[in-house]
Amino acid sequence: MRQIAWLSAAIGAWLIVVPLAFGFGTNGSVSANDIALGIILLGLPFWIVPAENRAPGGWIMMLCGVWLIVSPFVLGYRQTAAATWNDIAAGIATVIVARLVVLDATARPANVGR
Repeated sequence: MRQIAWLSAAIGAWLIVVPLAFGFGTNGSVSANDIALGIILLGLPFWIVPAENRAPGGWIMMLCGVWLIVSPFVLGYRQTAAATWNDIAAGIATVIVARLVVLDATARPANVGR
């Protein structure tokens, strides 16, 4: 179950590529936000999966997901529909993955399954 954290890497890669692929990369706040969060989400599994206690990484992932959901409204790019819906969808997926990581980390001792 802890391999679910690798879905974070897929979401992160998506966030890095999408601003350029869908043409909203010209908006600096959208592309900078998505690329920064993409890098974080791409790197988190490398910390979470081998860690003894995966819960802190899951909570960081959760914060990234929540930020993705609210960032179009906070950073003011909600009028760019494609960017807004992309970030909301990626945020919801990230929150779901993060919740599964946290549940898995707290459901059993960290050394089980090694």
